[in-house]
Amino acid sequence: MALRELDCPNCGAHLDGLPEGSRIACAYCGTQFLVPMAAPPTPPPAAPLNIQIHTPAAATKVRKRAGWVIAFSALLPLVLMLGIGGFVYHQIQTVTEKAGIGNLPSIPSVIGRATGSERIGWDEVGGHPIPVQIDGAAAIIGRTRDYNRDGLLYVDAYAAEDGRRLWRIEGLSNYGEAYQNVHFVVNGERVAVSDPAGAVHVHDLQLGTRLKTATLRERVKDLCAPPAATPGQGAQAPAEVWVRMADEIDLILDMGSGETREAKRPDWCETTRNEDKRGRSPGRSKKPAGPKGGETKTDWSSVMVEGELAVATGHKKPGTAIPRAAGFEPKSRKIIWEADIPAVDLGSVRPNSGQASTLVDGRVVASYGVGTEDWRITAFDAATGERVWDQGMPGIFAVDRVEWMSGANGFLYIERTGALEVRRLSDGAMTISLGDVTYDEEMR
Repeated sequence: MALRELDCPNCGAHLDGLPEGSRIACAYCGTQFLVPMAAPPTPPPAAPLNIQIHTPAAATKVRKRAGWVIAFSALLPLVLMLGIGGFVYHQIQTVTEKAGIGNLPSIPSVIGRATGSERIGWDEVGGHPIPVQIDGAAAIIGRTRDYNRDGLLYVDAYAAEDGRRLWRIEGLSNYGEAYQNVHFVVNGERVAVSDPAGAVHVHDLQLGTRLKTATLRERVKDLCAPPAATPGQGAQAPAEVWVRMADEIDLILDMGSGETREAKRPDWCETTRNEDKRGRSPGRSKKPAGPKGGETKTDWSSVMVEGELAVATGHKKPGTAIPRAAGFEPKSRKIIWEADIPAVDLGSVRPNSGQASTLVDGRVVASYGVGTEDWRITAFDAATGERVWDQGMPGIFAVDRVEWMSGANGFLYIERTGALEVRRLSDGAMTISLGDVTYDEEMR
């Protein structure tokens, strides 16, 4: 069996001695993936034959006519194959639609490839991405990693509609040296970013330009911004950021002056983005209570409130852990509607899938697994429980996980195995995929 050298599709680590066709686990991050077979070598071009044939003019005309006939005969089977293939594809699409499977969306351009030689991975170790508005349009800010440049870390801003990179914050060292110390938060029209040298830089949200720098005596362990801030919409929130240093000393950074002062963790810092990513909370905020009763016993693991709307998602328990959702009144906790999240035959649903969900602009959106590896995403009207849409998600060539989702300004943002998918909230269609990943259909 031949051996290959590959980069891990999740963390980018270089791996060698990998047997072709086998499923292996990355020695650095533990991600499992299939080692593809190498393409057969291309045979060298044959040397041209130097043959000269002298024929009369009449014979030449006959040969030309014969050449056209031969060319047409060679192309005719190809034309027929394309026509038959198109017909078969149309029939398959019709059958899958009637079966309730739906159409898998085509894959938009991947940013890591669209930017030349860059191989950019979406890195969520320091916290989930943050939806914002830049120049009046929906955008997303997050930490990225350059696989081609020793894992250099950036904080990037991308347009949600077409994936254009709007700005980049550099000088943050690489993943191996700085992954625990590079954090970022957004407060109104300012972005605070920590570097591994023990400094916090304040940048303009719209342009990405640096405005202030606060030099600290220790590296940064975590950052927190007031939750009342509305990123990218000119919100008037306290221009402060809470900073926890590696020595457990807490500071408040004034984003206007760049000055710091020692202070205990403020009440407005209920849960930091890093704590939220790791599923930990200091217990300052009380988790909203879930609904009472219901037709089916359900373990409600996530409760989301938006104004007068409250929605819970979880899994049926006891029994097969089918993902479920319910809308309820926040005060009385009385259930208004409840439904199984999957839109397909429940016998095909992967138990305990559907861990990611969000409530945004009156819609609750959740994912669920089908079969052994497929994923789908669906949306309900949060007030009535009516299903609005259901979409298939293209498979990723690696361990495929739907890890987190959020939304704002008409778009959904979904983290999947080192990539960030951007979808329209109106119909669930994917507009762009941010990150250097390989989708299954690209392997065909």
